[in-house]
Amino acid sequence: ATIKLDSTWEKGYYALGKYYNKLLDLKTSPTSEKINPRDISGEYERKTISFYLKAMQCGIKYLYEALPKVVTVWLDFSANISEVPGELQDTTKVTVLAEKRKHLQSIHDDIAKASEKLPKYIWYTVFSQLLSRILHPNKVTSQLIIMIANQVVLEYPEHALWSLLAQYKSTQAERSRKAKKIIDLFTSSESKNSSISNATTVQAAKKIFNELIEVSKKQLPKVKGPLSLKDDFGFDHTSVPCPLVVPAKINFDITLPTSV
Repeated sequence: ATIKLDSTWEKGYYALGKYYNKLLDLKTSPTSEKINPRDISGEYERKTISFYLKAMQCGIKYLYEALPKVVTVWLDFSANISEVPGELQDTTKVTVLAEKRKHLQSIHDDIAKASEKLPKYIWYTVFSQLLSRILHPNKVTSQLIIMIANQVVLEYPEHALWSLLAQYKSTQAERSRKAKKIIDLFTSSESKNSSISNATTVQAAKKIFNELIEVSKKQLPKVKGPLSLKDDFGFDHTSVPCPLVVPAKINFDITLPTSV
């Protein structure tokens, strides 16, 4: 009733999202006597995500609570989309699976719309969380992760490329391949900075990233006194200046506006 009275009230959508999130958390471990197909159909997941996303379209007061929960609920539900309790009758299993797939499609639609409507700084706050799940087994979910990650990198290349290159340099071949796909998408897109192309930014970013990796592998000299990056660690100073921000925590913190 509240959101019908005021469809722009952030707290109303947030409260509904939190309510369904609570129902989701309270789902009991299923037994053949206690299973309610509605509890495992994905309805609570869909409504949690839908209302939280609507809240963020109205304001950002609850961003740091709502969006990480949206990402977690979405990715966990999608990863387990084919799982149903073995105790269910076969006909019920078919019905539950159909409901889960229907709700997942709705979730994917909501996420895709939100990726376009919400400012990119909102998605930047969960950028690392999304990259950590870049190997998601669901094809559509994986595509959405890559799409949102690319949008963030396009908007904030100076910040986001550090995290993306860490994935690119992963020893896991598939993780590296997925990161390369995002890098390639970024490289082939038009730069928001007219003075430097995205391809040049990536080239410079890779160079400084590799130089810092090599420095981190070096043993500290035993001599006391000032040390030289070039002489003691072999650092190539032609890698700087670089279009990326200095990789210090303060440079990755984001100052949010007062409204969306």
